[in-house]
Amino acid sequence: RAHVRVVFRRASEGRSGDPTHVAGSCGRTMSVAGFDVGNFTSVVALARRKGVDVILNKESKRETPSMVGFGSKQRHLGTDASAAETMNTKNTVSQLKRIIGKKFQDPELQEDMAYFPFRVVEGTNGKAMVQVNYLGRDEVFEPEKVMAMLLTDLKTIAETDDGSKISDCVISVPVFYTDEQRRAVLDASKIAKVNCLRLMHDCTATALAYGIYKTDLPVDKPLNVAFVDLGHSALQVSIVAFAKGRLQVLAHAWDENLGGRDFDNCLFEHFAAEFKEKTKLDVKSNAKATLRLRKECEKLKKILSANPEAPFNIECLMEDTDLRSQITRDKFEELCEEVLSRVLKPCEHALTLSGLSPEDISTVELVGSSSRVPSAVRTIQSCFKKEVSRTLNAAECVSKGCALQCAMLSPIFRVRDFEVVDWNPYDMAVTWEKQTGDQEGEKGNETGSEAVSKVFLRGNKLPSSKLLTFYRNDTFSLKVKYLEPTQLSPSVNTCVGTYKIGPFDCPAEKKAKLKVTVSLDLNGLVSVSGAQLLKEEEVEVEVQPAPEVSKMDVDGQREKKEVDEEMDGAEKEEGNEKPEETPPAPVKQETKKKIKRHDVAIAAEVAGLPPKELDSAIEKEFEYELQDRVVEETKEKKNDLEAYVLGMRSKLYGELEAYVKEKDRDKFSKALDQMEDWLYEDGEDETKGVYTAKMEELKKMGDPIELRKAEDMQRQDAVSALQAVAVQFRDAAVSGNEQFNHIKEADLKKVANESEKALKWLDDKVQQQSKLAKSDNPCLLSNDIYKKRDMLDRLCVPILNQPKPTPPKVEEPEAKEEPMEDAKEEQPMETEADVPSEAQDEQPMEEAK
Repeated sequence: RAHVRVVFRRASEGRSGDPTHVAGSCGRTMSVAGFDVGNFTSVVALARRKGVDVILNKESKRETPSMVGFGSKQRHLGTDASAAETMNTKNTVSQLKRIIGKKFQDPELQEDMAYFPFRVVEGTNGKAMVQVNYLGRDEVFEPEKVMAMLLTDLKTIAETDDGSKISDCVISVPVFYTDEQRRAVLDASKIAKVNCLRLMHDCTATALAYGIYKTDLPVDKPLNVAFVDLGHSALQVSIVAFAKGRLQVLAHAWDENLGGRDFDNCLFEHFAAEFKEKTKLDVKSNAKATLRLRKECEKLKKILSANPEAPFNIECLMEDTDLRSQITRDKFEELCEEVLSRVLKPCEHALTLSGLSPEDISTVELVGSSSRVPSAVRTIQSCFKKEVSRTLNAAECVSKGCALQCAMLSPIFRVRDFEVVDWNPYDMAVTWEKQTGDQEGEKGNETGSEAVSKVFLRGNKLPSSKLLTFYRNDTFSLKVKYLEPTQLSPSVNTCVGTYKIGPFDCPAEKKAKLKVTVSLDLNGLVSVSGAQLLKEEEVEVEVQPAPEVSKMDVDGQREKKEVDEEMDGAEKEEGNEKPEETPPAPVKQETKKKIKRHDVAIAAEVAGLPPKELDSAIEKEFEYELQDRVVEETKEKKNDLEAYVLGMRSKLYGELEAYVKEKDRDKFSKALDQMEDWLYEDGEDETKGVYTAKMEELKKMGDPIELRKAEDMQRQDAVSALQAVAVQFRDAAVSGNEQFNHIKEADLKKVANESEKALKWLDDKVQQQSKLAKSDNPCLLSNDIYKKRDMLDRLCVPILNQPKPTPPKVEEPEAKEEPMEDAKEEQPMETEADVPSEAQDEQPMEEAK
């Protein structure tokens, strides 16, 4: 297959007048990013001028754990949270995608809580909340706020690598996310201060990363590709049709409770039961032991994906007891038989929704963190009746697709035209209370007192909009609902939002006509986006009446034309006469009816954080970031102090021993020992200012010692530099060289005297310094020597570089003009007639025979 690299150009390169950076960014260019926020790990991709790159975190890894840890002093994000998870198990929050936007009583969440080492509690309105111990007290956080902390870490990773601010981003979400979950992710992006241009379905992002690089896409018949994403906690299948410059999603199907963690859980249950049978110890009763066993089971799954059997050993799993066992791949597949049977259903459902057969699918692309399990791969191949393809990076394709989509939507970049048409996963409807006397324009299916309009069915294109007509004389309400509750989890609220339309002016005798726009946007959110009142108004319009033409005038014009033709160019007397001026017809005023549109106010009640609470969350996030920054800076100061104590103590009896007196060395060494004891006892938890003051206290004793050594090492080079310059200037001044003859004698003498003074000063200082021991404070500093050299240089160089004076110009005597000879003596130029006859009789050269 032929592949090309997508080239990005700054918008200003192609269009004049477009800014290359946002105002207020201090002249730095802006970047756009794609965030693949996974249930277990996250990936960041950046759109650059030459394509899309996946960004490494501070541990030089391409995948960052989707974790947030809460400690007694600060938060731990991403890799830091993963490193501290074993020691801070109950306060490390992970698998946020399974919690955000859900009710506490959600059956799926209740099942997921068995995987969580942290506590999930019920909040206001039955919302699921996360409870942790932070800064020494129990705190309850909304999942949106914890997700914002994770997004902040991903944004920091991107900005650290690129060196510029992230202006826009696109965040991936599972296709099965409900309205409430999608709004929660958008709220999290606002709290993290990242401008999310779109929420993009995982498989749609994968399809974009797959198709935009292909140059051989067909023009007429589409190329159908199946994308199977087997992730950590969910399985998603999409059928996508590709054509030149375009992709269209034909179907989405999923199992939101089937993923790699289910395979891990089969191994976990097996070894937990085996360990309990052998040792009578229940691993599930210990949070740390449970966490260790789950991590090792995940590693074992990867080993069994490539090997037919593998040993399984964990030292000191619980109460100093080891777990030692062995397992084969066949046994693993036997344990996962029930899980594997569920892989087939989403694949078949996707084919059914798309209306295609397995033969119509040209390629099956397999991605996701758990896509290497051989038994799962065989099941997928049996459904589509062909081998799976792995041309995409299973872990990075979603983030790259999001970055590409962000570059398309952002004004910062221009990308090759490629249309993305997504697929609506749920049936959506608008309902309202039916009123007596409703007009025919209000189309809907009546269900009792409620009218229903099916605005966006499953499979509808994203984005879309519908226009509804209403006849009302007062404020009314519309509700956006899920049409088929069976498509959702039992605890999901089927009402997406309520929209109050009005108030508006209405005639006293009849109802007003309103046009209401219902939109399905790129984020997959359905909302009432606009309402207009159609008002019929009478407007006076000026009308110019047409001139009346009688039958007599028409006959007269015809006769006149015939006479003109008979005259055949003869002069007509009446042609010189002025025509009579006809008075202009009077302008008439007519009254016409015109439809005018007036915007009507809309008050929305939808899911998500209220504006005041959202603003408060943004301020809190800023405070948390400031707290983390202070703690990190305090740690750096403490580490610097500890490193100074340990390093200086070893130097005192090593490289610095000759530069400190024994009495001072013992005193300084004692101070270092006391500082070390303080660090590990009373100074374990101090402020940044205290550590800074302690460092300055030690440096007052240590800096003079280090200065003596540094001066001893650098002094000879400085002395040689000054001597070379002074001798050079002195010799030039007294050399009598011809090139200095134009310089005044007084100036040359000044150069020689100053050079001698510098050499004399240097000799005296060197002699004084030679009498001092290395442990004494130096009387001659290399910095003073260099200053002396620079002063001498500024004095002598301008004098010795004086240019020679320009010699005076010598005036040449004017040349005298000689008198011209008489014209009669001038000989005329010979003409052709004056040429001798011999020349005229000259024969041309004969041709060679």
